[in-house]
Amino acid sequence: NTCLGYTKKIKVDVLEEEEAVDMLLHDIVSSDDDGILYEESKEAAIKLVSKDFFDGLPLAIATANAQIIDEGSNVQKYLEDIQAGLPNNVGKAVDKALEKA
Repeated sequence: NTCLGYTKKIKVDVLEEEEAVDMLLHDIVSSDDDGILYEESKEAAIKLVSKDFFDGLPLAIATANAQIIDEGSNVQKYLEDIQAGLPNNVGKAVDKALEKA
């Protein structure tokens, strides 16, 4: 029992890179946008969905997508903030989950 109520560990399948990138970029940037902006966003998204960061976990990717949209930010800035160690909603959620595991 936690402050969130009862918790249970579940197995979550990870997304393949292409699907994860599409999910992260959804409603942020598309291939119809400026080619350079799209390519830079896609490159940053590939890094974010990799094993070094979100490891293809759908909840982490969806949370990052929502935070980027809510803040009016972009994928490149989000990646830079994570690399700089700045707090973000995904990191906070993962930290809380690990505290309870």
